[in-house]
Amino acid sequence: YEINSLPIIICFSGVIHESGDVHRKLRKLYLQQEPKIVNNYNKLAELSWKSRFALMKHDWKLLGEYFRENTRIMNNIMEQAGFEYGIGLVNNILIKLVEEHIDVYAAKLTGAGNGGSVFALINPDKIETILDYWKLKLIEIIKDKNKFISKFPSYPVKIVEQLKNAR
Repeated sequence: YEINSLPIIICFSGVIHESGDVHRKLRKLYLQQEPKIVNNYNKLAELSWKSRFALMKHDWKLLGEYFRENTRIMNNIMEQAGFEYGIGLVNNILIKLVEEHIDVYAAKLTGAGNGGSVFALINPDKIETILDYWKLKLIEIIKDKNKFISKFPSYPVKIVEQLKNAR
């Protein structure tokens, strides 16, 4: 694909959990052929295929559109599986914060087994600017309860304590 670099930045959510607990529940529903779960996983498979071609073309904006759709579907799957806040409060907050920047094509959940991280696919010429923006927006909602409530009215304010661990 001749991809020498990807224009991404990463934020660790600071939330530690056993990913196996999540995947076990999803796997069970999938194997039980829960129609909504299976349908959404089929959508993810199609989206993955499309994303491959966007990646091959280095079409970051199109890939960003696919990532946003992936996040929407994953939130839906997780909610259907009984997770009240889909992919998680902190993850959704981090995604929303960074996606407000005009040079961010999308942000998406990623992880390696013990918790979540969020990465943002961005304009490659704006890496430092966006990284600074993300940090600033995170600090703002941690320090100002009213800003948090204004931006996330349906989320419990106590989640701010967990946001303090994001890096």
